[in-house]
Amino acid sequence: MPYGSGMTIGGWISVIMGLVILAIMVFGFFQGVKLLNSIKMEVAELRREVDEIRDGVEEVRKKLEEV
Repeated sequence: MPYGSGMTIGGWISVIMGLVILAIMVFGFFQGVKLLNSIKMEVAELRREVDEIRDGVEEVRKKLEEV
């Protein structure tokens, strides 16, 4: 065994490629979580705005009923 540990160059390349792929998958997972949290915050903000608009519409409807 010329390399001492019994692994060939092809084996080391496979290990390195596996680690690179694992790092890419972990990075992608965390980016996905970050994106989902951002979307959740946007949806909450939109929901809040819709509630404000709904309250305004109710006020206008009450005023129109009075007239």
